[in-house]
Amino acid sequence: MSDQKEFADLPVAGQSKLGGRAALVLSRALKVLLILVAVVYFAVAGIYLALRYVVMPQVDAFRPRIEQLVSSKIHAQMRIGRINAQWSGLEPTFDIDNLRIDALDGTPGLAVPHASATIAWHSLVHLAPVLSNLTVDGPDVMIARAADGSLSVAGVPIPARRNGNNAFLTWLLSQEAIVLRDGTLRWRDAKKDAPELTLKRIK
Repeated sequence: MSDQKEFADLPVAGQSKLGGRAALVLSRALKVLLILVAVVYFAVAGIYLALRYVVMPQVDAFRPRIEQLVSSKIHAQMRIGRINAQWSGLEPTFDIDNLRIDALDGTPGLAVPHASATIAWHSLVHLAPVLSNLTVDGPDVMIARAADGSLSVAGVPIPARRNGNNAFLTWLLSQEAIVLRDGTLRWRDAKKDAPELTLKRIK
């Protein structure tokens, strides 16, 4: 009778042992998860504080570097009068004054008195700036055709054959929201030697 009782108790002991291992594994997994959450939290908090109190107050000092980087990407000359940074809710917003883009030969391509860009937090995931909002006030855009038939938009040359490698245009069209207010569009055709055509108050 005692033997039967011992055999009957064996499955219960085995289940208890398995339950203890499962609890131990679950406990360790929760600890690792909590550590990861803490690391991510402090990393995001560190990035936020660095942006707000170190990078953003000095953002205008980065203007020459930004101008050089963008100019090399678009194959035109970009100039910015001033950059100011502030916070819009939890997202950083950059106000840009007197932005100009000229073709490499100095021909005016784009003039923007004021623009504001709000950077989305998921830019950290993409490792590239993603704008949740881009608002451009009073843009004056030139579309030009040269005597040889080549086209340029806002001073940026457009390749004759579409090769899918226009990184700036691809980036611009992938933004979440772009708002243009009170714009002016100009068409200059040197190939036909026609007078400049101007369309104003484009929204």
